[in-house]
Amino acid sequence: MIKSGKLSCTNCGHLIGVTTTNKYGSKHTEYAGVKYHSRFEADCAAILDTRLKAKDIKEVRRQVKIPLEAYGHHITNYFIDFVVVHNDNHLEYIEAKGMETDAWKLKFKMLEAKLASEEPMAELTLWKQRSYKKVR
Repeated sequence: MIKSGKLSCTNCGHLIGVTTTNKYGSKHTEYAGVKYHSRFEADCAAILDTRLKAKDIKEVRRQVKIPLEAYGHHITNYFIDFVVVHNDNHLEYIEAKGMETDAWKLKFKMLEAKLASEEPMAELTLWKQRSYKKVR
C-alpha cells in the first residue's frame, strides 16, 4: 500500500524504508549488535571499543542504571551511557550528550553530587557533540 508517496505495510501500516527520529532529531543506531539512542552515542562506543582493543582501558559497561536519591527517598534513575574501568581500576563515568534538556541538567547535577560523596576518586566526563568537557 502506498501512503503519501511512501510504501507501507498492509497489515500494520508501518512505513517501509523510513528511518524514524525522536523529537530532538537523533536516529537510533546499531553498532556491534548493540542499539544506541543516537549515532553520536554509537560513535562514542566505537571509540571506547578501539581503546579496549588497544588495552588502553580494562572494561566498558554500557547503559548503567544509577539510582538517584534525596534525603533517603528514591527520586529517579539515571542511565549513564558508559562506565569505563581504567587499567589502574579507577572508574570514569561517560555521558554522550546531544540535546540538553532541563530535566537532564537536573538529573546530571544530582549524579555529580552522588558521585562526589560516594565515589570521590571517580571521573565524570561529558562528551557533547562538537565538544568535550571533563566535569570533575
